[in-house]
Parts: sequence; C-alpha cells; structure tokens
Amino acid sequence: MSINDWQAGLEERLYNLFSIIKALPEKTSWCATRMAGCMVFRRSAWPAGGTVCGFAKAVAREREQAFVKIVDFETSLTPAVIATA
Repeated sequence: MSINDWQAGLEERLYNLFSIIKALPEKTSWCATRMAGCMVFRRSAWPAGGTVCGFAKAVAREREQAFVKIVDFETSLTPAVIATA
C-alpha cells in the first residue's frame, strides 16, 4: 500500500465518518469494519480498519451518554451485503 493509497483510504473512510458522527445526534453510533477479527495488518480488506475502531472508542469516551458499537465482518463480504446486515 502506497502513502497515496493510505491517505485516500483515510479520506474516504475515517474523515467522512468523522463528518457523519459530528452531524448526528449524540445517542447512537455504529461503525462497521471488514477485519475478520484480525486487528493487525494482515488479512483485512483495509489495513487501517483499526483507525475506525479507535475513532469509535474515542467517540464513546467523549459522548458518555451515547451507545457506540463496532461491528466487524469477514473480509469476503461486500459493502452491499454489510449494509443490509
């Protein structure tokens, strides 16, 4: 993965997630990853998926009244399948 791929992934996933979370009421937030339970760089659809998990944990700490959850899926699932899960 090149630095440009890394930056594009952050912009597409993490920065957009930040904008969405900021715009939503502080009650509930769900984040989905495709890391197949693997919190390291191998086997995941996007190696920086852990940044989404860390961001969700930070949101949970800042919004104490909020219900924040991270759901992890297998790497083989498509975004369309995950969206309907």
